[in-house]
Amino acid sequence: MSLPNIGMLVVVLHDIHGITPFIKVTCERIQSTGADVLCPDLYTLVNPFAYNRGDNPHTFFLNNIGFEQPKERILELIHPLRSQYQHIVVLGFSVGATIAWRCSSESLINGVVGYYGSRIRNYMHTQPKCPVLLLFALNEPAFEPLTIQKSLESMSEHIDTRWYDAAHGFANSAGDSYCPESADAAWGEVMFFLKK
Repeated sequence: MSLPNIGMLVVVLHDIHGITPFIKVTCERIQSTGADVLCPDLYTLVNPFAYNRGDNPHTFFLNNIGFEQPKERILELIHPLRSQYQHIVVLGFSVGATIAWRCSSESLINGVVGYYGSRIRNYMHTQPKCPVLLLFALNEPAFEPLTIQKSLESMSEHIDTRWYDAAHGFANSAGDSYCPESADAAWGEVMFFLKK
């Protein structure tokens, strides 16, 4: 399926596990639509965290990476590319979704897609300047997702949310929380969003 938008760049932001095979496949799927893809390593490490590794990547991310530095890095990457593309969309997973959400307030961005960005709840003051599609899992261990639903949907006409009866990580076919029905439905929403 080709996207009608000529000159689209999709910046894919990984979750706490880094650039895993799932993220690589996602980039390939987007690229197959005709869009260019940029997938920066938020850790700037050679090897991403493995799912079965004993380290706690969540704690490592929060203590060593955070949400401000990656946002600034993404904007620095996008800025020189702005004139080369008609549309720049930032698509993120989990912590990447929260970073993408934070980027939505910048005029450099034409769209944001966020999969299960549970930390968005800490950045509800963000005022998107572009269309935003947020794809949430209803089964989140860290918080009750529906507590932010009304706030998100009423804060801006730019925000569109989808809620899936699935767990955090539902789109990742290599993960324990994979839900094919929700993953397919969410991907359909993403493709529709990118065609706008």
